[in-house]
Amino acid sequence: MQRISGCPKKGKLSEPVHQRLNMYALAANAAGVGMLALAGPAEAKVVYTPVQVTIVGHPEGIYHLDLNNNGDVDFAIQDTTFNSGDFLHGTLRALPFGHNRVEGKGFVYALGLGAIIGPKQPFSAPQTMTNCVLANTLTCFGSWHGASNRYLGLKFEIGGKVHYGWARLNVMTNTNGITAQLTGYAYETIPNKAIIAGQMTGADEISFSKPDATLRIPNPKPASLGLLARGLAGFVAWRRRDSQEEQMTVKERSIL
Repeated sequence: MQRISGCPKKGKLSEPVHQRLNMYALAANAAGVGMLALAGPAEAKVVYTPVQVTIVGHPEGIYHLDLNNNGDVDFAIQDTTFNSGDFLHGTLRALPFGHNRVEGKGFVYALGLGAIIGPKQPFSAPQTMTNCVLANTLTCFGSWHGASNRYLGLKFEIGGKVHYGWARLNVMTNTNGITAQLTGYAYETIPNKAIIAGQMTGADEISFSKPDATLRIPNPKPASLGLLARGLAGFVAWRRRDSQEEQMTVKERSIL
């Protein structure tokens, strides 16, 4: 029986083998970077609550808005009507609690669908949405007068961190005073991240008017872990597969 003992002699790698190993290391490193990129940041999550609430000021109607549904009131929407006999005065207000704020200056903004609600917008508290006075005629002030499907921009705190949200309302004004309908509200779960008025899901909607031909061109794929585990043979297979895809891409582009 032949016995093998001792250590093999150290040898110097040939230049071609050395180059292949360097290429393999680069490929493995690139694949690792690609996997890290796939992890990405935390995905935004918008929590939407549909409601159907009518707020009427006779003499006062008030709705306590718990934006994140944790049992604590974040805002109040207050509708009051005062009738002196000579005139009728109605006021609709958004009242923040604590350090919370509503978007607007002077009067609360009646935001349209798609408006950005975030750190760059002005917020203050408390705020009047609309004032109406009825004497001989009805006179109203503020952008919420007769508003349909408009949005309150809301800034509030969860655990000491700032979040943004919205509340959607319809406001009717007539000789009987002001009537407000709350039809839904939502907030962004990631602190300091802006939300879009009307946004109900975490991903911002992106649409294209027509397909872009460049979207059909595949990007080079990183080598899979299975291929990398096969060593140099796997690396060669990966390069062969990538080369074939590049050739197919050239054919596709020639057809376009």
